[in-house]
Amino acid sequence: KLNSINTIVMPEGYGETWRKGADDSVFVPIAESGLILNKFKHSEADKKVKIIPTDMTVEQQKELTLWIAGLLNGVREQVGVKNRNIVSDNSLKYAQVIADNYWDKWDHDRSALEKGGEAIGRTSFEQESISRGYVSLGESDLDTVKAGIYNALLDMIFADGPHWGHAAQLTGMGLISFGDPDEIYFGFSIDK
Repeated sequence: KLNSINTIVMPEGYGETWRKGADDSVFVPIAESGLILNKFKHSEADKKVKIIPTDMTVEQQKELTLWIAGLLNGVREQVGVKNRNIVSDNSLKYAQVIADNYWDKWDHDRSALEKGGEAIGRTSFEQESISRGYVSLGESDLDTVKAGIYNALLDMIFADGPHWGHAAQLTGMGLISFGDPDEIYFGFSIDK
């Protein structure tokens, strides 16, 4: 069973090098080694669960969000930040409202983010990491969807340059300058 549990192993020196603000010539080789260290572990049980990523049930969205939060909280522990992702009903609602209101082009949609905030009574701070091409929009199985999400996370954490904004958000390193708060509410959704 242990061989089927997915984690993300951080390369030695990732957090320290990030904190030092090392240039890409130093940081990129360390970061890219994370792509070699990590491989998705498939689940026979998840292969039997059918899912339509753009029309997930509330339970499926929650399961995936908790799974991703667990992966990222392990990353945050390894890089030495104290902030952890917390999943709540409001964080799930926020993410789903954003997905439901995203426009039909590839970019961050400020209007959708504002609608998400309105749906839960506003937010004091927000971050968003978006990716595409890793998850099929048609009917799939939970294992395939998790594999796509896992690989998207690896790319955003270990191959994100040139500004490393996704990596900063997903690893929690970007929150150090904000006092490294203990809890960050986390939501996940897939738009159409």
